[in-house]
Amino acid sequence: MQKELITSKQGISIMILFLFGSTVVVGSGGDAKQDAWIAIILGFFFSLPFIWLYGKILETFPGKDLFEVIIEVFGLSFGKLIILLFSWYAIHLGALVVRNFTEFIHIVSLTSTPQYVIAAFMGLISIYMVKSGVEVMGRWASFMLPFILIIIYINIGLLIKDMNWLNLKPVLYDGFKPLIKPSFSVFSFPFAETVLFTAVLSSLKLKQNTSYGKVFFISALIGGVTILLATLRNLLILGSHTTEVLFFPSFTANKIINIGDILERVEISISMVFLLSGLIKLSICLLVASKGVSKLFNFKEIKDIVTPVALLLLTLSCIIYESANEMVEWITVYPYYAIPFQIILPIFIYVSMLYKLKLKKK
Repeated sequence: MQKELITSKQGISIMILFLFGSTVVVGSGGDAKQDAWIAIILGFFFSLPFIWLYGKILETFPGKDLFEVIIEVFGLSFGKLIILLFSWYAIHLGALVVRNFTEFIHIVSLTSTPQYVIAAFMGLISIYMVKSGVEVMGRWASFMLPFILIIIYINIGLLIKDMNWLNLKPVLYDGFKPLIKPSFSVFSFPFAETVLFTAVLSSLKLKQNTSYGKVFFISALIGGVTILLATLRNLLILGSHTTEVLFFPSFTANKIINIGDILERVEISISMVFLLSGLIKLSICLLVASKGVSKLFNFKEIKDIVTPVALLLLTLSCIIYESANEMVEWITVYPYYAIPFQIILPIFIYVSMLYKLKLKKK
């Protein structure tokens, strides 16, 4: 099978949309209240060493994805155990993404439609995207990203007149200590979730003066700045207390837009941003999970396993929560749950890689 290749621009576009994913729906760093914007900045800086680490894993074995690297370093037996863990993380994260979006659509729009119907349509589109290949996904993401960014920034601009800058006060009222937990939450969701791209960016066609680490960094920077501005908008429009209790603060903030009774009800545009970026995030989770499962069971083509994995993912999304309240509660637990996948295993893999290369040199 001929290996699919994507350009650096396409890789960056996919990763930026992945970062938007659920973050623009449910928000991030809300526990920091009026200092949520500071938590996002700190979370971004916390993520930089790990973004560098994810890039290094790919650079050490060029052309090989995470699962191929794991088998190369640990062998088949122990390697398949690690692949199983990463495959579970991709499936679980995909299920969380599906549930976030079905809850959003069910609450704000299709209140009488069962959530599994919405999940089925999202699953069908994601199956189609994954089976079409990462090249198609890359071209689609690079085409859609400019429009999505324009929509986000225009919506922020239209709300400037309604912003109350007093909502950011008092800044750091209790000091930096209360920001540690929210900053770690922002680090974990969404920045460190890009660990999944160690199984995707082996398809990257790197140009001169470009590296995997640079692609990770540029994506995190653009995505982080946009998430920061969206969070500031929510705080300045709604205030920290309202933002904290709402399920979908970005959607509510955009409902306020009203320009002379001519331009109003533009929150539908933000809904489209949510859905388009969410589909990319779901597709990446499904792609990584399918790659992992195909390695576990020695399938030559991941297309053979995409549909069964998607059905498992969608089924999990339907039973993972009982209500939107549980979804919000899980967001506070998720950073600790994700530590093995985002921090411990990547460090373990990288150190093992260096040790094996050192033995080979000897």
